[in-house]
Amino acid sequence: MKKLYVLILTVCLMLGLMAGFVYAQEKVTIDVYGVQWLPGHLEEMPKIIAKFNETNPNIKINYIQGQWAALKTMLVTGAAAGNLPDLINLETSFAMEFGARGALVDLNEFLTKDVEDKIVPFAREAGRDFYGEHTWYLSDEWEVNSMIYYNAGLLKNAGIEIPAADKVWSYETARDAMKKVSDPASDRWGLMQNVTLDVQEWFMPALRCWGSDVFIKENGKWKLNFGKEAIDVLQFYSDLVTKDKSLSPETAGIGVEGMLSRFLDGKLGFVSWGPWFWDMINRAAGKDFEWGVMQPWNEKKTITSIEATGYAMAATSKHKKEAWEVLWFLMTNETKKPYNKKGRMFPGSKELIADPMFMTKDDIMYVEWLASQNGSQQVKHPIWDGLHKDTLIPYVGMMFEGKVTPQEVAQVVESEGNYLIQEMEGK
Repeated sequence: MKKLYVLILTVCLMLGLMAGFVYAQEKVTIDVYGVQWLPGHLEEMPKIIAKFNETNPNIKINYIQGQWAALKTMLVTGAAAGNLPDLINLETSFAMEFGARGALVDLNEFLTKDVEDKIVPFAREAGRDFYGEHTWYLSDEWEVNSMIYYNAGLLKNAGIEIPAADKVWSYETARDAMKKVSDPASDRWGLMQNVTLDVQEWFMPALRCWGSDVFIKENGKWKLNFGKEAIDVLQFYSDLVTKDKSLSPETAGIGVEGMLSRFLDGKLGFVSWGPWFWDMINRAAGKDFEWGVMQPWNEKKTITSIEATGYAMAATSKHKKEAWEVLWFLMTNETKKPYNKKGRMFPGSKELIADPMFMTKDDIMYVEWLASQNGSQQVKHPIWDGLHKDTLIPYVGMMFEGKVTPQEVAQVVESEGNYLIQEMEGK
């Protein structure tokens, strides 16, 4: 009997060891495709991965460093082949596009009251589509991507008072300042903004500041309306290019390095761009270079574009539960704070964002926070992307060349937009 007991005990121990061995062998690897490029982000990401791998012995992060330029190609080919990485670094526009194609997981399936209570609303609102249905593709951070950087030296020389962090300029004030610091004879512009590559980047926020929108609903049906406010916005930017010479459509062809060098050389008074520009200037500028950052001008009606960014989950992931654990770590873990601070972006966690490190008044974070208080996501009708690319961009380009008027641009875009809406609705 004693021998039988020993035998049974030995077998149980062996089975236990075998089970433990099998369990250890079943460690799940989550492929994480990142396109971060700021030095601070690249410095912190290995620390975040090491911390996760240390505290989650049954899940391993396999980090893949990708490039923004190759991201869309990777998404298209990977989605078609069914072999996308588990988690993919995206921003709102890409996430909504590929989410609509069924390539991404709606994270609402992981949403509990506890999860919702811990997340800043901005981190989820990026997924609300035009019809009000709320999808959620991105998770862990958000930013105000339309801050205004100014050359303080040029402003002072022109007799312009340096704007306070809590001051919001009107478009009229901004135009006057841009004209004063422009000098076409020396190839110096008042503002750099990609006016021809991405019209919606400046047109839609400005239109909402004017108190309007291009999509209206009449008798339960959507229609496109390029009314007086839309024409006023087009006229404002047309005057900057054709009359004031303080905005050049040629800026669309200047790369990041070119933009930075022009700003540092005093050839640009203002640059409209995201928070990452702060880090670039801070690293490249000498001690004698005076510059600052202000909220987007929008005094008429404070509307600031907020962009969610972070990691989306591929619909083809075979380990969604484990991929969610990685996402939740990125959203809520203390390790993420230095990463967000160095990228000048805010975390999606209410607890992390309350840390004083994000509210210092000596850098862009404070100004971003002020701008975000009245901010919102840009919600676009399904026909907008095609209309923007195929009609609005080329006609705005012709407007800047003096070939068509703002009124003619509005007429063409409105006509084409309403045709596309009717076609989409099967009429």
